[in-house]
Amino acid sequence: PPFWKTWWFVIIVSCVVLLTVYGALRYRFWQLLEIERLRTRIAAELHDNIGTGLTEISILSELGVQQNKELQGKALEIFTKIGENARYLGQNISDVVWLVSPQYTTVGDVLLQLKKSYDEIMFHKNISTICPPAHLWNDVQLSLEHRRHIYLLMKEAINNSLKHSFCKKIELQFFLHNDIMEVIYMDDGVGFDYSTVEKGNGLRNIEVRSKLMGGSAVISSKPGNGVKIVIHIPRV
Repeated sequence: PPFWKTWWFVIIVSCVVLLTVYGALRYRFWQLLEIERLRTRIAAELHDNIGTGLTEISILSELGVQQNKELQGKALEIFTKIGENARYLGQNISDVVWLVSPQYTTVGDVLLQLKKSYDEIMFHKNISTICPPAHLWNDVQLSLEHRRHIYLLMKEAINNSLKHSFCKKIELQFFLHNDIMEVIYMDDGVGFDYSTVEKGNGLRNIEVRSKLMGGSAVISSKPGNGVKIVIHIPRV
């Protein structure tokens, strides 16, 4: 028979094809690994350089206000605004670093980052917070996309409470129901009429992020009764 129909030729061609596919996959794997290392390195440098600089600006602005008691009117407003913006941007940098870091993969990690982000603010505003102990959720894994959406979704809810609700208590609960994770967020603020209120970006983002995870969000509130957000997310 022709050589291309012989058993040894078929074996040689098969080996060449397999080796080519293996080489391509191996190259792609190392390429992705290098991209991941670069992403982590850039995140760390952002935090070390820009984050540190913003912290210094915030501290210096506070010192400027404290050491210049005669500051009034527009000058005081400018110094205060500089400090607030520096703290806000510093927190955003911290969030970016956390979100791109691949070692944070659990619900417990999300709870710890939320605590880190808001503990000081809650203390100064005299708001009590109730949330599950992070260590109890360290075994519940999240995909990178789910982790990002859940964290940013919770930030939207908390920021809405801080800006509009005048609440004194915020409560966060997590439950597992087979393949569904339920997240409940509540505050005891002034509330609003959900049927008539104009939805801002915060409320819309909560609903959109829930849908992007294949889940749903039900937001309920009445004037004087705070707000309750119930989110159901399929586990992946």
